[in-house]
Amino acid sequence: MLTDRDELDCFLILAEELHFGRTAERMLLSRARVSQLVQRLERRVGAPLFLRTSRSVALTALGRQLRDDLEPHHRAIEAALDRAAATARAADGVLHVGFTTPPAGELVLKAAEALRATHPGLAVEVCEVPLSDPYGQLRSGDFDVQIAEFPVREADLGEGPALLTEARVLAVAAGHPLAGRDSVSLEELAEVPLLTVAGDLPRTAARPRARCARRPGGPSGAGRR
Repeated sequence: MLTDRDELDCFLILAEELHFGRTAERMLLSRARVSQLVQRLERRVGAPLFLRTSRSVALTALGRQLRDDLEPHHRAIEAALDRAAATARAADGVLHVGFTTPPAGELVLKAAEALRATHPGLAVEVCEVPLSDPYGQLRSGDFDVQIAEFPVREADLGEGPALLTEARVLAVAAGHPLAGRDSVSLEELAEVPLLTVAGDLPRTAARPRARCARRPGGPSGAGRR
């Protein structure tokens, strides 16, 4: 049986107040809405929970049983929500974020500014990731999160959704035979010397860069580069 939380809140407050008007005031609802919620809960249960007269409101035996069963669980839920809200308000410390490319760096700085508005106690430290070791600082714990260029296929690292996408570009000297072209095929690049990054790179990251420079194809926002 699925029960609306408003029904349970209304029932417990009315069980305490035994007065529809005061219950309505506490819940910031109309008396008619309070009556609707109580009646809906009684239909779900299948029996009256309150004895109503023109002058008084009292719990039935079933209503007392339901109140006694619900109250400790209701208090526990409210306490859990209060603790979660307090933790969110008190979030502090330092969040270390890594990035490799200028667009990703700009994205991180904008996100950090927005985060400070809601979590003023949280400091955000942003650091550039060396291309020669794209995941070392994340694995060592120096970074809490890292903006990464897809694809990334590292079994020990999680990934989030793409935050931005940009097209590939080819960077060559003005006098190069391919300069001025609107597009270049991979076959045409087969004979062109391409620069690469030195270091023990993952296979997905060890592709030619420099002259055939790729702007980020979609940094990931959760835990990798």
